[in-house]
Amino acid sequence: MSAPAWKAAGYTYNQYAAIAARTLRKALKPENRAAAAARDVFETKAAKWVDGKQLEPKTLSL
Repeated sequence: MSAPAWKAAGYTYNQYAAIAARTLRKALKPENRAAAAARDVFETKAAKWVDGKQLEPKTLSL
């Protein structure tokens, strides 16, 4: 059984998915690009744990 093309090219699945999504967004008609770009924004938070208790979560800039 052969490896998937993205794996054979040396990419992780996340890298492959990001490239595919970026390519798709660039191929959209201008009137649909704005809606797709709005869905592309997200926020991530991370928190440290000390002695079994969660410290204040911090927003990560991506």
